[in-house]
Amino acid sequence: MGIIVKFFVAPDDTSASLALRTGPGRAFESLSFGNFDPEEAVLEWECLLAGGSFEELVEAGEPRIVAGFDGGCVVFAISPRLSAALTCATHPAAGLRL
Repeated sequence: MGIIVKFFVAPDDTSASLALRTGPGRAFESLSFGNFDPEEAVLEWECLLAGGSFEELVEAGEPRIVAGFDGGCVVFAISPRLSAALTCATHPAAGLRL
């Protein structure tokens, strides 16, 4: 069985938690991807883009759970540090800003 991961931006935790019931597509524009562990991916992105170690981030409680986590769907927030790194990221092959 595949996993569908939906990334979206919400103005606050309360708004983001609503996506657990309705899905982000109804309240927020989202991007869907599949077949990877989103929590591990976010931690790896933070290690690569913002520094730090995987273990340090896990110990710090990253990514922060906003809603869910009963073995089903979960909504989590990326750290401000990763958000800033993604905002400044560029695509190295094309020189494009992401």
